[in-house]
Amino acid sequence: MLEISLNTVEDLVLKDSRLRALLPELQSYFDTWFLGQHVAGLKSLASRTKIDLLHAIQPQHLAVISKYLGREVSIRTFDSNTVTNRDCGVVDALQCLDGLADYAEIAVYRKGDDIHITAWR
Repeated sequence: MLEISLNTVEDLVLKDSRLRALLPELQSYFDTWFLGQHVAGLKSLASRTKIDLLHAIQPQHLAVISKYLGREVSIRTFDSNTVTNRDCGVVDALQCLDGLADYAEIAVYRKGDDIHITAWR
C-alpha cells in the first residue's frame, strides 16, 4: 500500500499533471499550490495548501489515484495542532500512542486504570 502524506503529496499528486487532470474537483488546491511555488513571497501558501489538500481528498479521489498509480493508496493527514490530549484505559495504551511519533515530547499520567497522554511539538 502506498501512503500519501505531507512528505509525498507533491511527488505523487501535485507534480503529476495527468493525475491532476483526473481530479478536477481539487483543481483549486492545485492552482494555489502552483502559485505558491512560483511566487517567492507565497512559499508558506504552498505548504499550507498541501495540508489542506490532504484533508480534502475523499474516498472517491483515492479510488481515482489508486487506479492511476496501479496500487492501493491511503492518506495520512497532518495534525497541525501544537498540543494534543488523549484519554484511554491501560489496555488501550498502545492504540492511544499510535500517531504520536511526530510530536517531540510526550507526557503520560496514570491514575488507576485510566491514562492521560499529552503530546506537544
